[in-house]
Amino acid sequence: MIWRKNRKKINRRTPLERERRQWLKPVWFVRGGLVVVCASIMVWGAVMLSDPGTMPLRNIQVESEFRHIDADQIRNVVAKYAWQGFLRIDTDTIRAELMAEPWIATVGVERVWPDELYVKVTEHKAIARWEGGGLIDESGEYFSPDEDTLPEGMVMFSGDINHAQGMTQYYMKNREIISQLGLNIVQVRLDERHVWHITLSNGMALILGRKESKQRLQRFVRWYPQLEGGTIKQVDLRYSNGFSIQWQEQTEEAARA
Repeated sequence: MIWRKNRKKINRRTPLERERRQWLKPVWFVRGGLVVVCASIMVWGAVMLSDPGTMPLRNIQVESEFRHIDADQIRNVVAKYAWQGFLRIDTDTIRAELMAEPWIATVGVERVWPDELYVKVTEHKAIARWEGGGLIDESGEYFSPDEDTLPEGMVMFSGDINHAQGMTQYYMKNREIISQLGLNIVQVRLDERHVWHITLSNGMALILGRKESKQRLQRFVRWYPQLEGGTIKQVDLRYSNGFSIQWQEQTEEAARA
């Protein structure tokens, strides 16, 4: 049997390899230095940009319809945070503070390079008062501004506040029909049985039921010119082919009796 001795491999560097390694040493040194320099520049830049004085906020542009709020109100809110500078100003906090104003519906806040903040505000467009206080806007959203800012001469909604959106749609759909009579809707009420009631500007009350209210109202409008001559107190339209009328005179006679 022949035993073979394992010979250890000996790594012998050639002159070319030794020369190459010696040449790479200064290259790695230069690269390391560049990394340190770049990191230092980045740190310095971050420190400078974090300083509000580096990029101050100089201009505040406000866009709105300005019906119930004014530009100065908005600018005063933004001015409280202007010290934070252009890059660091807290737009979320500004937006939240402006949204706390009851008449404001939406707020958009954007930075405009290099030193301006653009603020766009839309206001609620109220279409109705809510019985018990507050207003309803055209999307059916309830909001509660100061009493002295509430508009006059608006329709009154009454019922469950959870149905405010449906009441808004109902009112907007039927007010055009009523306008054919030269009248306006002054109150919309949805009772606990979900029966619709509307009161007109001449004091007349209409009961429309739960469904087919548009068709019932159109039928009443067609017949209304033939009903003039007396004072109508209430009309019940919850009939498939007609309606019942309660005259003011009948009510007065019943009261005297």
